[in-house]
Amino acid sequence: MKLAASCAGVALVYKEQKNDAKVIEYTKKGCDLGDPTGCNDYAVELLLANKNEIAKPILEKLCSTKLPDGCYNLACYWGRKKKSKETLKFLE
Repeated sequence: MKLAASCAGVALVYKEQKNDAKVIEYTKKGCDLGDPTGCNDYAVELLLANKNEIAKPILEKLCSTKLPDGCYNLACYWGRKKKSKETLKFLE
């Protein structure tokens, strides 16, 4: 898990430098190493990059494990799609 946390740290450095491609790369690495927070961060970066369909299954998995941020961000996904019924479902 320490390696996954290191990936998150590197991603933050790239975020400060506004290097979105590297942020996505390192948040993905953290996720691939099994860090749920890293997966959430990866999915958020994908949403910000308008790669919504890649983010959706990640967020669904996180929400199914009852990770509150995953459910909130899944609601954001549905909000971007202008699907208010689905959005509200994940905000309850």
